[in-house]
This record gives sequence, structure tokens and C-alpha cells, in this order.
Amino acid sequence: MTNDSGNTPANTPYKVLIVDDEAPNRLLMETALRQEYTVIKAKSGAECLEYLSNQTVDLIVMDVRMPNMTGYEACRAIKDQFSTKDIPVIFLSAYTELEDKLKGYEAGGDDYLTKPCELKEVFVKVRAQIAQKNAILNTRNMAMTAMTNSSELGMVNQFYESSFSCETVEKLAQQIIDTCRAFSLECSLQIRSSSQVFNASSTRHDCTALEIDLMEQIRNADRILHFGKRTAFNFDNVSLIIKNMPREDDGKCGRLNDHLASLLNGAEARIESIDSENEQRKVVLNELHVALGHVNGAVKDVESGIKLRQRQTAGIIAGLFDEMHVGFSSLSLSEEQEEFFVGLVNNHMDKVVSLFTSNTDVEKHFISIANDITRLMKA
Repeated sequence: MTNDSGNTPANTPYKVLIVDDEAPNRLLMETALRQEYTVIKAKSGAECLEYLSNQTVDLIVMDVRMPNMTGYEACRAIKDQFSTKDIPVIFLSAYTELEDKLKGYEAGGDDYLTKPCELKEVFVKVRAQIAQKNAILNTRNMAMTAMTNSSELGMVNQFYESSFSCETVEKLAQQIIDTCRAFSLECSLQIRSSSQVFNASSTRHDCTALEIDLMEQIRNADRILHFGKRTAFNFDNVSLIIKNMPREDDGKCGRLNDHLASLLNGAEARIESIDSENEQRKVVLNELHVALGHVNGAVKDVESGIKLRQRQTAGIIAGLFDEMHVGFSSLSLSEEQEEFFVGLVNNHMDKVVSLFTSNTDVEKHFISIANDITRLMKA
């Protein structure tokens, strides 16, 4: 850096680097800017690049005609480096031809001052370039924040969609943990449904006894409770402790507070739905149990009726044979006649036996149905 009066600090966050091989020109630029900006001076392009290798500035005023390395060459080197490419460069030259200005534009320059220049013009152009740079940076930051927020909202929306398919609190808890992991957050979780209290952790198989006790004690505290790097979220049916909340980053911490509160609000609604679905399922199962009881009783009645008819049929057949024996002994029938009646009876007996066998198969089916219903009712 130059030795002529060194660097001039000002009460400002902005630093301007003056690069010129002539001391009077450096002093002129310093005079124009030192009331509003911290002015740093370099007498060559090489000295400028050396300074920028480990320092940063908000704007550079660069002389075009310098020995060894021109201002255009120095500007190209600055624009080729990722860490310095966004620094605005205002060229300073005695040449006013269009060709010179085009060279400055091609080298990556942002504006052009013609020597001799008025101090007011220098100040106005420097202020305009710094304002434009800040506007660009703010726009980029806003865009990055919007993209980040959009991505994070996408994860919350994904949780909402996935939570609809969670039929149990265990699956819902895992969905919450997976979403927290997507945010790079470690957590412990407690879900309180009408039928159970379920605890889960993203870092171990289960929550520690202290974590469980803590979630029980803070469940009636504020909706969002900060303590150290940990943040607790409390809802009626769910409590969540984040173990590594980025408290040092206010913007990110604020977004995560909103996202997690929204996520748990959705989880709260899903827990209530699961409870309602379980209650409805119990009602349906009770009604089904009663209906199966009625069916089982009807099947057993049918089974008893079949067995009764079987006994009646067997009695009729036995009585028929007895009457036939008595009739044959009292009638004077020829052998051919007896054979005719015996054949006739045997033919109808075959039909009766076939019917009897068919009823036996039906009985087996009814017994099987009765056994299945009894097993379902005990399940």
C-alpha cells in the first residue's frame, strides 16, 4: 500500500479502494470520499490485487493507465475471482473516446470517470454504485431467503401429505422425526392419544427418563419455550424438544419456530383424527361382534335343525323296514312280488341315503362357519 498519509478511516461501514500510480490523483479521490467512506489507497494493479487477496472493499476507483498492469487488466483479474467479482469498479481516465469506454465495459467495469473530474461527480457516482451493489445483495439475500423458506415450506407440506396416511401414533411420530431430520434437527417427542402415551427420539432408541419427565412437566407451559440451545413446543396432544436449535441465527431460528409450530399443529389435528378413527373402529367392531353373535346363534339353530331332520329321517327309514317285514309276513306274495317291492323300496332308499349324505355335507359347512364365527368373536 502507499505511504502517503496511509488509510483514512471514516465513521462508515463502507470501504473504497483508490488505485492510481500518481499520488495527486489518489489524494484528490481521498478528498472527495473521506467524509463518508473509509479510503484505502494502492499505487498499482498488483498492489490492489495483493490487498484484495486477504481483505475486502465495497468499491474500487481504478486508474486506467498504470505501468506494468493497466486498470483494465487489474479489473479482469478482480472479476475472475469469485471472492471479488461483485465489487463495483469505476474507471478513472483522461481518455474520453468510445473505444476506451468499451474497453472498460469489456473488462468488467461498472462506471467511468473522466479526468479532470469534479469531486461532487466522484462522490455521486461512488454513492450510486455502492447503493446499487447493496440493492443487488439485498435482492440476492431476499431471493435466497425465499428459496430457503420455500424449500422448508415444501418439507412441511410434505409432512402434511404424509401424515394423512399415518394410521397410528407410532407412524406419525416417525414422520415428525423424519421431518425434523430433514431440517437437520435432533429431537425428542411425546404424543398423547386417548389410548396411549408414546415417546420417541431421533438420536436413540427411546427418550431418556429425564426427557420424558421434562416433557410431562412443560406440557402446560408456553407454546414455544427456549432454554439454552433447546426449544420446546407444547400442544395439547404432542410435545417436541429440539436439541440443536440454531439460536445464533435469528432468521433461521424464527423460520424454524414457525415451520415446526405449523407442523405440530397439523400433527395435533392428525392425532385427534386417529383417536376418532379408533373410536369409530371400536364401535364398528362392537356392532360386528353383536351381529356375529346373532349369526352364530342362527347357524347353530340351523345345525340343530339339520341334526333333528337326520334323526327323523333315520326313524322313518327304520319304521319303514319294520312295517315291510310285518307286511311281508302277513301277505301272501309271490317271490316275484316280494322282489318287486324290495327293489322299489331299495330304489327310494338310495334317494333317501343320497339326501341324507347331502345334509351331512351341509352340516359340515355350517359347523365350519360356526367355528369361524366363534373364533372371530374371541379375537
